[in-house]
Amino acid sequence: MTRAPLRGARLRATAYHVELYGWIVGDPTFLETLGQEPKPRLERGPVARRRWALMMALEYEHLGMTLGGATSASIDPTQGHYSVDTFGAGLDAWGTSHVRITADHVSNYIDGTSAQVRANHFHRRAEHEVLVCLGMDPWPDSYCG
Repeated sequence: MTRAPLRGARLRATAYHVELYGWIVGDPTFLETLGQEPKPRLERGPVARRRWALMMALEYEHLGMTLGGATSASIDPTQGHYSVDTFGAGLDAWGTSHVRITADHVSNYIDGTSAQVRANHFHRRAEHEVLVCLGMDPWPDSYCG
């Protein structure tokens, strides 16, 4: 089946991301400025005091878009409104500046009026993800996340 090309389609969209984070306990000052970290090396001598930190982060993301105004010989199922809202919460436990455990919970909520959105299994239902990461890396330029 061949569909006629869409003419005069309009896309209007809005998206934003808000994130709050804070150090709950511990000493976050042992984390070096990105790009200025010294290479790790083993040295004999007095052991430095143990430093650690616990950080909590909360985030919210929204994407909303409307596709409309298209004219074709048949009705286009992609026309309509799309909306995705994402909520997240995470904890980062830093044992050293190169070892951390990260635990995140992310929830996505899909809504909209488009026929394709309404056919989605998660339409108007929350989808949940739990993510756990153990980062043990002596190289400061790597990222666990």
